[in-house]
Amino acid sequence: MARPKGKLLALVLVFGAITVVTATGAFTTVEAERTAEVNVTGDANALLGLTEYEDSDGDTPYARTTDDGQIVMVLGENMSTGQGASGINANANTTIQNAINVTNQGNQEVDVTLSVQDSEGNSVNGINMIWSDGSTGSKALSSGTTETFGIEINLLGAASDGDLDDLTIVINASAN
Repeated sequence: MARPKGKLLALVLVFGAITVVTATGAFTTVEAERTAEVNVTGDANALLGLTEYEDSDGDTPYARTTDDGQIVMVLGENMSTGQGASGINANANTTIQNAINVTNQGNQEVDVTLSVQDSEGNSVNGINMIWSDGSTGSKALSSGTTETFGIEINLLGAASDGDLDDLTIVINASAN
């Protein structure tokens, strides 16, 4: 009995071609360009909103919004305590728990951490950012939630009697 060599060869070639085609389904690189629409706004209207804390009289003694919409903490001559204060005490531990509100204006929960750095990006000894409940760790903010924070400055035993210039408050929000 003669074997059909041509049909067998054709069948082997078809299966070989199928194997080659399916084995090349992977790719090495893909480049795709998309557009992104990004609007930059002031601190109050950003995804992580920052606003001045208002006391019971409607005053905002420890924070200001600049002309370009950025919030700054003010603990110097431009404080508006209404009582003539122009700074904090030397050789003292000063705690201000309510200065700036942080609002999650995004649509997912975020963990917010606070820190303070000098002009070179280093942490500063004796200065801590604190939440209004006195804690210093991270806070989980669900969408629409607001928390308030302030600052604790420990100058006990410090030889500083002047300005604590060039400090930066770092607010980091990470989506859960």
